[in-house]
Amino acid sequence: MPAHLVRLTLPILLTALTLSACGPTEAEPDGRPRPSAPRDGGTPVPDAGNPSEGDAGSNGRADAGSPSRDGGTPPASCTPSCTGQECGDNGCGGSCGTCSSGESCTDGRCACVPRCDGRQCGPDGCGGTCGTCGSGSTCSASGACVCVPQCQGKSCGPDGCGGSCGACPSNSTCTASGEVCGCAAGYVPDAASEACVRIGGPCQGVSEYGHCAGDSWVRCDAQAGVVVVPCGAGRCKTVDAQGTGACMCGSIGSDGICLAPDLTRTTRPTTHFVCASSLGILMAENCAASTGSPRGLCSSFVTSSGYMTSCFCDDCIQGIGGTCRPLCGGRDVCKYRSEGNVHTCGF
Repeated sequence: MPAHLVRLTLPILLTALTLSACGPTEAEPDGRPRPSAPRDGGTPVPDAGNPSEGDAGSNGRADAGSPSRDGGTPPASCTPSCTGQECGDNGCGGSCGTCSSGESCTDGRCACVPRCDGRQCGPDGCGGTCGTCGSGSTCSASGACVCVPQCQGKSCGPDGCGGSCGACPSNSTCTASGEVCGCAAGYVPDAASEACVRIGGPCQGVSEYGHCAGDSWVRCDAQAGVVVVPCGAGRCKTVDAQGTGACMCGSIGSDGICLAPDLTRTTRPTTHFVCASSLGILMAENCAASTGSPRGLCSSFVTSSGYMTSCFCDDCIQGIGGTCRPLCGGRDVCKYRSEGNVHTCGF
């Protein structure tokens, strides 16, 4: 081979050997060259084409400001907001506070919840009311409207709640106002106002002195039974704790007056009424009972010296101490004048 060809072949061979030495090795399986050491001997400069190195640093994580792998931007951090709130959501999934028992959260504020289930009335627990009861009823502790019996000043009749303020005795009815039990027609109350007794009937609960029933004098007469005497407005007077009372004296004098048991006039009166001046009321004396004679009557005995009004056993026969005796010298001289209800002897 000519000498000039040998000199050209040798450089080409050396170049081929050099390129052959730079190929892949076991330390660099991907065929990429290791980073070149800097000329000043410092830290090797990363290869810009190696994705595992570079700006990620030694741990290989991307910078927080770098885009996420899916291409989006990570959300910013949440700041709770509870200004003016005492309860409810804080805007970040948390709470601004919880309300106590019996309260609920409304617009960020704790508000009392009224408790009126099953209640008609009374407080609702929040300063309000569950309702008010109508007239004649009151609210119970359980919150129910309960009827209140209306018996003030009443002794009988309905109480307004389906009950009664009291029952009336036999032969009586309750007055419209319910204040008292009024005896039926023909009946009057006894002295204790516990029963109604029949006028003219037996004197049960009625004494010979009598008692006041309103403006009437109710008394017992030995012959007429229960008697009622109208006294006039405000003219019947009660004089003791037992209820004894009678008509006021009026114009009756000390000698008394002879009348029927009911203070009416009659041609042959049987009752002698006198005034008990110390008490200011009338007292009645039944002449038949006083003299012991069924023919007893009340009359005035007139003589030339005066007159005396009293009970007599019969014409011109006076009853004294239960004993009857004549007042005239003989039956033939005894005169009775019914027009004046007087007896005379011989004139």
